[in-house]
Amino acid sequence: FAKASLDGHRQLLPRLFGELRPGGVLARQMPDNRREPSHVLMRHRRTGRVCAGPGRAKRRGIYLERYVRELGAAYPPRRDARVLLTLPRRFAVAARAA
Repeated sequence: FAKASLDGHRQLLPRLFGELRPGGVLARQMPDNRREPSHVLMRHRRTGRVCAGPGRAKRRGIYLERYVRELGAAYPPRRDARVLLTLPRRFAVAARAA
């Protein structure tokens, strides 16, 4: 299943596990980037006020400029000028008894 189809995983995973045959194994991996600077910085900024009301284009520009600057500090370029983002994953395996 693609990640997009697993958005309701709290309901789907128990159903998939229930369909396992005895001795069957279910493995999954999902993004675990909630603590990554890209996500933390986004949460700390209040996007609701940026995207609504008069003057929103200017506020959006200022917001994005600051966000990109903060991302640059959190993810410094490598010697070859490339920027690498970490993509942590969470893995889980469940097995049905034989």
